[in-house]
Amino acid sequence: YQTLAGVTHLEESDIIDLEKRYWLLKAQSRTGRFDLETFVPLVSPPIHPSLSEGLFNAFDENCDNHIDFKEISCGLSACCRGPLAERQKFCFKVFDIDRDGILCHTELEDMVIALLEVWKDNRTDVIPELHMSTSEIVDSILKSHDTTELGHLTLEDYQIWSVTSVLAHEFLNLLFQVCHIVLGLRPATPEEEGQIIRGWLERESRHGFEPGHT
Repeated sequence: YQTLAGVTHLEESDIIDLEKRYWLLKAQSRTGRFDLETFVPLVSPPIHPSLSEGLFNAFDENCDNHIDFKEISCGLSACCRGPLAERQKFCFKVFDIDRDGILCHTELEDMVIALLEVWKDNRTDVIPELHMSTSEIVDSILKSHDTTELGHLTLEDYQIWSVTSVLAHEFLNLLFQVCHIVLGLRPATPEEEGQIIRGWLERESRHGFEPGHT
């Protein structure tokens, strides 16, 4: 536990709680491993189906098709407890499907479609992007943030874009909720706990607690 606490932003007590949750989740697996088949039904909904595999890959650092305890601890730390740049780096991995370190045009289109769905699931306020086509949004992102001018975003480009993007922030909020409520990270403060529960319940009440929603 001390070793994991040393390489993450988590306390030893967080890691002990997390381990209990990890073994409970892993026990639901048919293969005995915390694999994609086990992971997807846990997070989707509310994570959009198109993002479930990307989220799994963001946790699965060594690409061996299952998430071990160190990977879930490091992933939760990066996604929820690190500085904003580290948290957005985790999100970038979700969208970088082929894991080549850049978001190509197709990955950006898929990202925008998914982020708009996340926004519509979680928010009722209107943003300009809701009145734009996917290609218009992708073109505007590339025009402002593609520093290499090669028609893609690097991690640094994505991080700079995400600082001012309400879509990127909303996705981070959703991940934050899922990491705590589904994957078992303990909220750092009572205020944080209240914010997580409120966000979760507001979304569920809009969906009318549909079957299949946790």
